[in-house]
Amino acid sequence: MSKRKTLSQSRHMMPTPRQVEGPYFLLDSPRQSHMAPQGVKGILHRLSGQIFSTDGSIVPNPTVHVWLADPDGIYDNQDAKGNPVDIPPSQHTYRGRVKADSLLLSNSYSFTFLRPGNYPIPDEGLEARPAHVHILVEAEGYSELITQLYFQDDPYNQLDIKRPGFFNPELVVHYLPVVSFLFADAQVGVFNFVMRKLMPKPNLNRAREMSIEKLVDQTMILAACEVGTLPENMKKIAQSYEDAAYLGVGMDRFTQMINKKLGNSRLRIHLENKKISGRDTNLRSGHWRFHKAKFVVTVKEEDEAPVVESALLRFSTLESL
Repeated sequence: MSKRKTLSQSRHMMPTPRQVEGPYFLLDSPRQSHMAPQGVKGILHRLSGQIFSTDGSIVPNPTVHVWLADPDGIYDNQDAKGNPVDIPPSQHTYRGRVKADSLLLSNSYSFTFLRPGNYPIPDEGLEARPAHVHILVEAEGYSELITQLYFQDDPYNQLDIKRPGFFNPELVVHYLPVVSFLFADAQVGVFNFVMRKLMPKPNLNRAREMSIEKLVDQTMILAACEVGTLPENMKKIAQSYEDAAYLGVGMDRFTQMINKKLGNSRLRIHLENKKISGRDTNLRSGHWRFHKAKFVVTVKEEDEAPVVESALLRFSTLESL
């Protein structure tokens, strides 16, 4: 018995530490793995690896998103004041996504990019953030992973913001010396991600029958109601967020999808005051991690001040503890 337990424990892998997302993520980044525009000077890097579950198994069909600043420390969707802006896909220069199963090596991902530059954060009194690459990994049945990867030789690593979600030595990639890669000189690094598997839920079969597109449409209909009726739809909207989470799309991502499809309509959905709120013993499983969020719908009126309707939602992101 003890031998079996030891073997089982030996397969356990610690999940990749999470990091702050930052404001510059964009939906629908192009399916591209090369982010090194011609004519831009910089150090070329090639990053590759695999996606594992905490039990040591391969995560099937994950999608890996990457976005980063240019060699001068500026994001492709950043305006002169540092604010994020919408840009057309043709300008998505320093971002991309790949399906890990679409590459030559089974379930491996690979990106090439120019090393991002450092940039200051005056509000934090920070001279410069360490160079970093933003990563989002999503896969059906797994908790969405948002993290950042760092470079081993950056002098600002130890000077980063001293709060959870910023520089973590576990996320340092050790790049090899320059090698020839696709007729160019590049530094090559490997980093394997480890994701948390989601706990089964009572209505698992129904969740699997739903697609993200259907959930977006369903939530739009529930939110696009007359002012004053939103609280009546709270539980159904929360259920849509739960189902989206099980399909690998987190709260922020799902909200962005809804708002993008709403376009220039009168409605906008926001999530505020997100935080861990503990376990809900009323559900069948006591091992889900819960978030509390303030769900705000803004109705725009042409001749009057906007009417804001809000309701407090409590729902599970189905993350296994």
